Amino acid sequence: MRTTTVELSTSKELASLSFDGRTAIVTGTTNGLGQSISEELVKRHIGTLIMGVRNIKRGEEVKAELLAKPELRATKSRVTIHVVELQMDDFRSVIAFADKVKDLTTTVDILLLNAGLGGFEFQTAKTGHERIMQVNVYSNALLALELLPLLQQTATIKARRSRLTWVGSFVQMDHTLTKNPISTSQSIIGQFDERSRFNRGRYQDSKLMSTMVVKQLAQHVDKNLVIFNEVSPGPVLTNFASAYPAYFRVGIAFIGLFINKSKSLAGGVNKYLHAMAIAGEESHGEYISDYKIAPRAPIIETSTGKELEEKFFAEVMEEFTSTDKLPEQYPRGDIISHKPPSPYISLQKTGMVSNGTSADAGEGISPKDK
Repeated sequence: MRTTTVELSTSKELASLSFDGRTAIVTGTTNGLGQSISEELVKRHIGTLIMGVRNIKRGEEVKAELLAKPELRATKSRVTIHVVELQMDDFRSVIAFADKVKDLTTTVDILLLNAGLGGFEFQTAKTGHERIMQVNVYSNALLALELLPLLQQTATIKARRSRLTWVGSFVQMDHTLTKNPISTSQSIIGQFDERSRFNRGRYQDSKLMSTMVVKQLAQHVDKNLVIFNEVSPGPVLTNFASAYPAYFRVGIAFIGLFINKSKSLAGGVNKYLHAMAIAGEESHGEYISDYKIAPRAPIIETSTGKELEEKFFAEVMEEFTSTDKLPEQYPRGDIISHKPPSPYISLQKTGMVSNGTSADAGEGISPKDK
């Protein structure tokens, strides 16, 4: 149980950090932090950047902007940028994205799950699930599962750990599940799908449930191959509020009068860089906030929270393996490429579960590792 923070080193490593020749995937790259971290990766000599975007046209515009950066021309760095469609509210799009990645490259060093969705309006995704939960939790979990084998393969080939970072948030602390408990005697996903249960705290609830998935899934990922952590970028002024009503956007704009947008973006980017490249194996399965391994929402350490976490994770894994859990338009019942009969067997078959032995796969990315 983590109840205190653990300080992690930052400044010196950030200053000299380079991604020379590596391949990174970043989702949600056409604005805000996703666009900013993509720019930073290009500045730091990433070899190949794969951008997961909802809008291909906008993605190509961002790509052109990145390639036109004076810093890139000045360093004569060579970077290959691929713009690939990714609709996070659609399982089939997630699978198609992962398949395209596998066609584009045989190695992936870094996967940053940055795409997210907020809002106060109840919407149903193409999967039949509530849309915020679909985007922020289920599709991120599926994409992680689809690409973990490639991350592990890369670690073996390069004798250096790969990195998987899921973007979380401090707003998990403001979840509504204490006031509006979820029953573990019924389908948890089903309860989140009910319109009557939807409230303005759904984004916060989605970040609580996603941190539970990270915590559970990381237990089945060998940290000698892939360091898998979660990071909060902190309060950052972006256009994320565009999904919210006008009165909410006005409030955010007012707050923005007191926040330096460029500094807040830079701070968020540095926190991303730290989590996805500097934080070591001690961060595996952990939640990182302000460059520290930090406690998650207190509910997670209660008996109720632990039961909720375990059952929810099992349901999410089952979502990818059972035909009766998917709408008719999703004929691919064994939806993850490993085609498992159960989540745990699936993880074992793909090598995501450590078998108790640990081949030395090298250290995580660090300045000396450039």
